[in-house]
Amino acid sequence: MSSRTTTRVTTQTSSSTEFFDCAGDQGGWLYQVIWEQKGTGNTFELLRYDVDKEEYTVAASYRSKNVPGDTDGDGNPNGLSMDPEGRAYVTYARDEDNKHVDLIQLLPKGKFKVIADITSPGKKDLNAGTYVEENGKPYVIVSSGFANGRGKKVDLTNGTVTDWEPKKGSPFGAKEKNVKDYVWVAEGIEYRGETYNIVGLEMKGTTGNVLLASSDPNVKMVTDTVSAPSDYSGTYGAAFNFKPGGVDSDEPTAVFFSNNGKKPAEKAFLTQLTWDDSDGDAAGSFTLGTIGDTQETSKNDGGGCPFANLPNVGSVVVWPPDCKLDNPTANGSTFPVEITNQSDKTATFYVTVTVNGRAQAIKDFGRERAPVEIAKEVTKKFTFDIEWGDEWEAEVELNGEKLAFAPTGGVLNEEACGGEPVDDGVFLPTATSSVICAVDGGKADVTVTLDNMESTMDAEFVVTSTIGGVVEEEFAGTVNASDSKEIEILVPHGSEWSLEWEASDPKDSGTRTERSGLPVTGSETANCPPDDVFEPGADVIDLDCSEQGPPPYEVTVTLDNMKSTMDVIFVVTSTIDGAVEEEFNDTVGGGLAETVNISVPEDATWSVSWQATNSQNSFEVEKGNIPESGSNQADCVGDPDPEIIGNVYGYVWADWDKSGTRTEIKDGAEEHVAGAVATLTNTTDYFDEEGQVLYGPGGYVEMATTGDETKGGSDAGDYRWFISDVPVEDQSGNIQQYTVQVDYADATFPPGFTPAGYTVQNNEDNVLADETDSDVAPLAGSIGESAPFSLVENLDEHRVDAGVVTDIAFEPTAEVTIDCDSGTAQVTLDNTLSAVDASFTVDAWAGTRSDVNRLDGSGTQVVAGGASSDYDQIIATPAGQVLLIRITAIAWDDGTDLGLGSFQVWDQSVSDAPARFCPAIHVIATDCPPTVVLNNSQSEVDVVYLLTTMMNLDEVEEDEVRVDPLTVEPYELPTLSEGANWYLEWVITDPDDPNRRYEGTIPGPVPNDAGGWSFDQFRVDCEPPPFEPVVELETACSHADYGNFALATGVMEVRVDNRVSGVDAVVRILVNGSLRESATVAAGEVSGTLESEGDHGDVFTVEVSAGSDTHLYDLKAESGTLDCPYVWVDVVSDEIDCTSNSPTITVTFKNNSETAIDLGFFTQLNAPAGSGGEFVASAAQQVLLPAGGEETRTFSLKKNWTFNLTWSAAMLGTETAFTASGQFPNSPSG
Repeated sequence: MSSRTTTRVTTQTSSSTEFFDCAGDQGGWLYQVIWEQKGTGNTFELLRYDVDKEEYTVAASYRSKNVPGDTDGDGNPNGLSMDPEGRAYVTYARDEDNKHVDLIQLLPKGKFKVIADITSPGKKDLNAGTYVEENGKPYVIVSSGFANGRGKKVDLTNGTVTDWEPKKGSPFGAKEKNVKDYVWVAEGIEYRGETYNIVGLEMKGTTGNVLLASSDPNVKMVTDTVSAPSDYSGTYGAAFNFKPGGVDSDEPTAVFFSNNGKKPAEKAFLTQLTWDDSDGDAAGSFTLGTIGDTQETSKNDGGGCPFANLPNVGSVVVWPPDCKLDNPTANGSTFPVEITNQSDKTATFYVTVTVNGRAQAIKDFGRERAPVEIAKEVTKKFTFDIEWGDEWEAEVELNGEKLAFAPTGGVLNEEACGGEPVDDGVFLPTATSSVICAVDGGKADVTVTLDNMESTMDAEFVVTSTIGGVVEEEFAGTVNASDSKEIEILVPHGSEWSLEWEASDPKDSGTRTERSGLPVTGSETANCPPDDVFEPGADVIDLDCSEQGPPPYEVTVTLDNMKSTMDVIFVVTSTIDGAVEEEFNDTVGGGLAETVNISVPEDATWSVSWQATNSQNSFEVEKGNIPESGSNQADCVGDPDPEIIGNVYGYVWADWDKSGTRTEIKDGAEEHVAGAVATLTNTTDYFDEEGQVLYGPGGYVEMATTGDETKGGSDAGDYRWFISDVPVEDQSGNIQQYTVQVDYADATFPPGFTPAGYTVQNNEDNVLADETDSDVAPLAGSIGESAPFSLVENLDEHRVDAGVVTDIAFEPTAEVTIDCDSGTAQVTLDNTLSAVDASFTVDAWAGTRSDVNRLDGSGTQVVAGGASSDYDQIIATPAGQVLLIRITAIAWDDGTDLGLGSFQVWDQSVSDAPARFCPAIHVIATDCPPTVVLNNSQSEVDVVYLLTTMMNLDEVEEDEVRVDPLTVEPYELPTLSEGANWYLEWVITDPDDPNRRYEGTIPGPVPNDAGGWSFDQFRVDCEPPPFEPVVELETACSHADYGNFALATGVMEVRVDNRVSGVDAVVRILVNGSLRESATVAAGEVSGTLESEGDHGDVFTVEVSAGSDTHLYDLKAESGTLDCPYVWVDVVSDEIDCTSNSPTITVTFKNNSETAIDLGFFTQLNAPAGSGGEFVASAAQQVLLPAGGEETRTFSLKKNWTFNLTWSAAMLGTETAFTASGQFPNSPSG
């Protein structure tokens, strides 16, 4: 509810048969409806507030007798509401007791239209109302006070009427009946997690309450406190709301309340209520500020068009702007700040005005919080420059208090000015340049920025460079409006350069063209010398035997200094067959290269190392080796082909039993594997015919893979590795020796076989000892190596085999339980942790293990690896004997024992039949405290129950209870706090056999969306249902008017709100201690209004007790005194004094009433008939008379003129107002 606004809307200003004007020159109109009681029929007027005159003027006048259904004219209006187009609605009571109430529309020219019948039980005035919208649909909401009863919600589209009776929430510290009007806040107020859109105000002194409700009656009402800068006591009979721009506007609703004025001697005033939640945490605060004085009012109610602009009221007037739209930026526009000193002495106002956050000068007074001294009743006006899109804010302080005014900020935009500025385009292109040296050196990097940021249109740029006398176009293209572009130009070191740029409007290049040169001071010379570069290198031209003559050969080394800028000292060293020699030590110039030739013999191993040193900095060195590691060999003469050769092969197999041998060379019980790699390597020198070594050990290497190619085998029975044409002897006749390395890393093994190294060697160092054994010893990881061996000429020789072992995953288990109902043993065979099949053997005996005692159901069953299965045979428990079960398992592969041995997986006594162990448990969670039933009625043994009560996953208490066989025992769990969530963990065991046990939770776990399990929980609910009835008492009075006195008839209205209770409420109404009547209000309901008659001063007591479980609840009681005094005023005259000049009459007013009165009177002298004179009336006078008090006054007379005195007496200090009236003498002729 900030006072800031930036949106202007067009409001209804033309007269019609249905609408009233929504706004004038000073913003939105403030309307009030005010009525007057008259003996000839009541009258009322729709008034609107004149800001300049600070008074209300008549917009339309009405007579109650003209309202449909009010022929007597004794009805009155209330609860004014206005819609956005200027339609005015009021509640209208056709009688003084408010028995028949309509919602009517006030039409111009004194006419009416009935919208809906809103009659309901009770006598309270429907004295507050507002217009609201819900999802675009219009409603009027009315009630007595702030939802203090008889609330109604009227759909203006069809006249449908529903109840509007929101409950009280927390906090709530106000009296609803003290609120005489409320308003709609369209955007809503986010307060403590709830949204409210109806606001009311109650004040006493400098503090009060803001009341919040929603047009949705299901939302509970709350209050928040508010402070005022001074005494704000009094009745706020009119409220106004304005949200410029409508429901969808970003502008907040401004809310105003009009104080009627406590006494005639004091001024009424208008205040603005603001809500500050700038941090968005829905826990903001309300503040009040005085807008300015208004005219005193009574019997009134207010409203305004909710989407009109804010009214310009109070001592500070800001906005609207004076817009200059003849240029694109609205240059020359201003907005005013006008301050009026409404006090009776000179005052200093502290003024701050900002535009785009910058404080503006307040003439000669300064900027921020400028002190502006203004004489009494003088107005000072300041104007401030503002341009299109600028945002402004204003703040005025007086006596340390910020003055309330609206708006306090805004934006100069289309809404504010009612149009947009002319825009023929802004064309302000320019260009700038900056220079840095390029990263690589030797060049200047010129960056040109083509800047079109200040333009509102595109610009065509052309940039031309002159570098070293050469002219070249560098750029030609478009730079968009409000944008810029950078281009880069490289200028060589020492070159003179300059640029020319031109920018033109593509739509008007003839008149809109800008051009200039860069640099602005004229041409410049690039000063960016190149950086020193040290980047030497060396390489070798590959030795090409086809281009070489007979040995020795030449190896050419290239010394590369092409990228360096300085001379470099190169040192080149060769290593040939281990001999080291310096080949080059000299300087190679910057930007040059040189070659070095090195002589290398046939078959020699050689390498080259080099080092390059900066001739200008000896600490800067580069070095390298060719090749980077190892050495090269000069081998240009080919070796002769061997003449004596043979073939060799071997097998790799899965040695399941880790024996080191297999049953057959091929097609045995254990599988051969494919994918293992065999590497054959020589271990002896190989000589030519002349005795020269052609290659040494490791110089001959061949590889083969098991199961590969045609000679590698076809299945798991014969997979092998095979190498052909292996030299048996060298050229000098020496027998060659070889070893084989086997690597099974990529081999494919049988299912369930995970390789874990090589098997044992039964014949170490002898490959030929046994063709079924393993010939390799572990070397590293998956690699094994054989002993040396030789071959035979022209034969396929079986040499190296390799057996691979595994750590077989074989972990079979079994579980045996007894089914108490069927009397059988339930056997589960679990092989889920094994990688191979398991053959389970189940043996069952009665009493002792012997063939004679073996039970039916003993047998075998195979369970696949990774699986589990129930045993498929039935084993009955033997009555009176111990059931013995033993279960063993062996690793199994397609009917074959894998040789891992027999595993015993179960061997124990299961049950001492017929001693049954069949306990049960269940929980009665609704007991307080909860009860658990321990049911051991089906067991023949003692049972121990371990009960653990868990709350919020923490243990509360653990109990151990022993229950005899064939019995049921209830057991109380610990008492838990109200509302606590809990569950029970339980374990049931046979104390003589701990293996017989059950365990679980109550409630049981349930599957959740994540694929796991969640615990359900019980909730402790032991508190009785709530009993919180709210009692409301209110006096309703009616008076029978007999002229100078009025007799009162009093009724105490009782309402009991039992909506938040869970039990019925029994209501007893006592008058002066005696029972008058009683009633029952159901839980969750609200009573109708219970009316009980009484006399002035009677004490009514309402007692409310619970309709059930009375001992659990306190008695609720509220008391109130019936306040319906009678009014009796005697007006008597003791004498007329004819001796005085002129004659006088003495009149005595006697207040015989039961209450004080506000007595008003005036006199009138009427000229004799036919005398030509008229009448003389005195000014009205007032006097306060206490009960039993008297007042005597003397009045002047004229001879032969008649005298009349007209008086009225309004009750004071009572809840119900009544005014008696009369004349003295009783005859109107005087």
